[in-house]
Amino acid sequence: MAIEFNTFNNVIDGDPRSAKHFYHGIDPSTEERLWDVPVATEGDVEDAVNAAQRAFSSWSHVAFEDRCNLVREYAEAFVSHEKEMMSLLQRETGKPVSDEKKTATLRYTPLGVIGAICPWNDIKVTAPAVVLAAFKNSGQICVASKRIYVHQSIYKAFLAEMVSFTKGLKVGNPLVADVDIGPMQNSMQYAKVQSFFADCKDNGYRIPTEPDPRTLDESTDRKGYFITPTIIDNPPDRSKLVTEEQFGPIIPVQPWWEESEVIARTNDTNMGLGACIWSTDIKMAERIAVQLEVGSVYINSPLRPDWRVYFSGQKESGVGGERGLQGLLSYCNAQAVHIYK
Repeated sequence: MAIEFNTFNNVIDGDPRSAKHFYHGIDPSTEERLWDVPVATEGDVEDAVNAAQRAFSSWSHVAFEDRCNLVREYAEAFVSHEKEMMSLLQRETGKPVSDEKKTATLRYTPLGVIGAICPWNDIKVTAPAVVLAAFKNSGQICVASKRIYVHQSIYKAFLAEMVSFTKGLKVGNPLVADVDIGPMQNSMQYAKVQSFFADCKDNGYRIPTEPDPRTLDESTDRKGYFITPTIIDNPPDRSKLVTEEQFGPIIPVQPWWEESEVIARTNDTNMGLGACIWSTDIKMAERIAVQLEVGSVYINSPLRPDWRVYFSGQKESGVGGERGLQGLLSYCNAQAVHIYK
């Protein structure tokens, strides 16, 4: 079935419904007006809730396997419009598409006698991964790294590798090939992130990643909410960039000395969604992980939630959670039946 991706309706009780008032977004790459979307009224919400409640009385009694099959059919119908959906989301969010689909087979054959050179540390490999964990989608991901702590013994070398990789990232319209970093999604967030830049400059913090014109996509014609990914070298612990959530492509990098000290600094925040730890010493990484006041910890990996595992935050990083069996149970009422013989 053909679907128009320039006309939108609210769907209530299975029927499309328009509205008296409409809202439209802005393409963050070009600042052009996007399509109109209807603004639901309080009455629309009540109608939708009532329709859902009526459907629930019968849906809740459908066999589990049948419900799974129907949800699977819905997913297949959705995926059949994948290209249109991707184009729509790119124009709406400015997010580049980097994931490719492929089918691969793999087999192993013995090498024979080898000689191995084993480096003692994760820098030329780890630094780029740390950078992307902070700057992917211009830092506009809930689990994007917001602060980075590097042990003082490798701080200078690690920072230099981060800066080198960051300068090679291409910023521009996500619809253009080879673009790594798209724009901020809206003007309000763009202005907020600019305030972090202003504060860093006013306080004279060191900025080792000065913008390189070659990383900017010329086709943007200087329009759009684009910000060059930026690293700030060792700002104070109480600075705006360290204590507030930037949700944009600017990141503080700071050295640490003692294990207890870096744990305390990491926990010194009112947020607690996630953290990642990079180390060749897995036991030390696990020891630190259980002391962090966050919902999820990833060791030797950027933060990437798994649908099979419960995902939640601590402190002010949300209430409740999703994914995994525990996440599914959040949508259920618990009932215990006691039988005595």
